[in-house]
Amino acid sequence: MNCPIYVVDEVSRAVCSVENVREAQKLYRYDPTNFVPGVELLYSLSLPLPLVNKIINFVGIWTRRAEELTHSINGRADLDTEILHLVVPFDAAIDGVVQVRPPVELVFDCVSHDQGWATENPELNHTYQGCHSWIEFEIQDAHGVTIVPRRDVCRNFRASSSSRHHMLIVRDRDVLENVLPGHSIVVHMRAQYGGWANHVDFCRVALHQVAHVRDEVDLCIFNHFTEHLTTTTDIPL
Repeated sequence: MNCPIYVVDEVSRAVCSVENVREAQKLYRYDPTNFVPGVELLYSLSLPLPLVNKIINFVGIWTRRAEELTHSINGRADLDTEILHLVVPFDAAIDGVVQVRPPVELVFDCVSHDQGWATENPELNHTYQGCHSWIEFEIQDAHGVTIVPRRDVCRNFRASSSSRHHMLIVRDRDVLENVLPGHSIVVHMRAQYGGWANHVDFCRVALHQVAHVRDEVDLCIFNHFTEHLTTTTDIPL
């Protein structure tokens, strides 16, 4: 990634940039495929499975489900368009190998910008204040009923025609306890008031859960399980 990632604080909504490439890569440290060789090594040492599971949980092998928008989309106010819809799966193949625990976090990545200008309150330009172009999400149950009301993922950087990559990591238990099989994480692009627009180049929502290998699973079956683990997709910037 050549451009900085702007991380949105889940509580304060403050935005800080991560410009160092190495530091930015740490934000994706929970890609589970990074740990598979280590798990294979633990099995090869004939360690007992309970100990292997403790080590797995300590280092953080995470199953990862993701939905992403890979093409640009834009619109003008009044704008309220669904752009992503991730259904939390019932996965018998994975469930037969591991015990998947409740979600640990939701990670949202958005690359977007507004219309690039604003004549009202120009002193707010090139800040996050007074920007009426944003991305938000909600949680719906299996019937499409909203059970977690909409929350901001990020606001665009006001009056800027250059896209920014924003990341929001959600660990709020009030949200995660509603992320159940059959429920959906729905992402919307928004713009409000005359003249405002939203240009989204990329968007992704990822669901991270801890995988605990079942007692009866041997290394051969675990290797088959790794085929179900998703790898991180490069973000076009």
